[in-house]
Amino acid sequence: MIDAEKYNISIKKITEDGEICYEAKVKELPDIAEYADTFQEAYDLALDSINTTYEYFEEKGKPFPAPYVSNEEYSGRVTLRTSKTLHRFLAESSEEEGVSLNQHIVNILTFYSGIYANPIKAFNWFAADNPKQQSYELQVKPQTRNLRLVQRNDRVLPHQESVGWRR
Repeated sequence: MIDAEKYNISIKKITEDGEICYEAKVKELPDIAEYADTFQEAYDLALDSINTTYEYFEEKGKPFPAPYVSNEEYSGRVTLRTSKTLHRFLAESSEEEGVSLNQHIVNILTFYSGIYANPIKAFNWFAADNPKQQSYELQVKPQTRNLRLVQRNDRVLPHQESVGWRR
């Protein structure tokens, strides 16, 4: 048997036929799409679909795709280019906080990329405050237990397009 939770599942809040629902897709199994009224139901349906598809492949003697795991290593170093205005704002606000510019930027990125305690509650909070024409996608990366919330809409946020967190 396989561990369905190791597969990469993306869940989007969408509008289908005028109704809001959640769509779950599995990266390794692109033909799977599950729809539900709640985030948790969509996630559970995706897990069930992975297990059911695995059983079908076993019966037919077909190879089943393994969970995707990135082999990339990250150094933790990022070089950014910003406008002079943003650079000045960040430098001044880091002085006000009494921390280095680097630490201030790390703090900001951490805040906007992580609500560590309860990511599903945070997802529901973001989604509840969402106009109908916008949708959010919660991407689950099981190998690191990371979750990332991605805003999908026509309006691009001025500072970023995605908000994420780690569980």
